[in-house]
Amino acid sequence: MNEIIENIMSCRSVRNYRPEKVSKKVLDELLNVAVWSANAGNRQRTRIVVCQNDELNTRLGRAQNVVYGQFNKREEIRLSDELIATTSRSGFYNAPTVIYLFAPNNFLFAEPDSYIMASNICHAAHSIGVDTCIISVATDYFIDDFGKKILKDWNIPEDFHISAQVIVGYHEGEYPKPHERRYNAPLFV
Repeated sequence: MNEIIENIMSCRSVRNYRPEKVSKKVLDELLNVAVWSANAGNRQRTRIVVCQNDELNTRLGRAQNVVYGQFNKREEIRLSDELIATTSRSGFYNAPTVIYLFAPNNFLFAEPDSYIMASNICHAAHSIGVDTCIISVATDYFIDDFGKKILKDWNIPEDFHISAQVIVGYHEGEYPKPHERRYNAPLFV
């Protein structure tokens, strides 16, 4: 088996991290891979924000967790400091680094472009001994005043939305074991 296929097949989603941050040099390497990701029409529109601010990532991870809960219960999506205070769980599993991917609204291939980029980041990271997990987005959680201010501070255009996140760091404890594959057999016609 070649090295690339072996890397893809051995990569796992990690959800338990040591507090140690990934170096700027490693992040630059991962971001270089990210910008070379395939994208629809070569538009290259995905915006990337890397955050290693623990307090901010915790706040945003809790907001994301609250919104996920509302989405799964089919409740009205709303966010406030009080609601965020009700959860101690971050949707980012306390990873020391979060890479936020923003995509343009009303672009048919916005999500595929973001997830191709996220996947490339994960496989590149795994190849150099860094652990990751793609965190999907059920619906926008930058909807309160705090979130809107962050988007403005990060220069994210108003016609963009959070599309995906990649949490990055070094795993704590045992590396995840592979799960049984349950995909249907491909149909050859």
